[in-house]
Amino acid sequence: MKHDGVVRISLLLTTSIVTLAALYYSRAIVAPVTFALFTIAIAWPLQSTLQNRIPKLLALVVTIVATLAIIAILVFLMVWGFGLVVEWLINNADRFQTLYAQATEWLDSHGVSITITVERIAIHEQKIGKRALFDDADFAWIGIARTGQRQ
Repeated sequence: MKHDGVVRISLLLTTSIVTLAALYYSRAIVAPVTFALFTIAIAWPLQSTLQNRIPKLLALVVTIVATLAIIAILVFLMVWGFGLVVEWLINNADRFQTLYAQATEWLDSHGVSITITVERIAIHEQKIGKRALFDDADFAWIGIARTGQRQ
């Protein structure tokens, strides 16, 4: 009896992990399909209700307009939300810079030097002639964090 429970739990756990991995690797397909199913869930009940009361062509036009309006509202809400996030990031840039400076100072006091690592990356970038991880703006922030002054 106990063996059956262990097998069931192992099978459930394995199936869950495989399913989540499959969804993760198929996200390029799953996302549009989910969006299409959402659109159908909006349009189908409206279309069938309107078809019983008004001509089919007019019901189709009303359904398409309503569906496009709902999608436009959702897109607007997403853009608005991202705008709020960007605004918050911009408003708190000084706080992030201060936190970075404090973290760098704390790490330096404990023998971990971030600036040496960044300088090594810069030297490596100069050797290969490409931008690997950072650009000039990143080095300006690092210089501010290291010295506390703009360079």
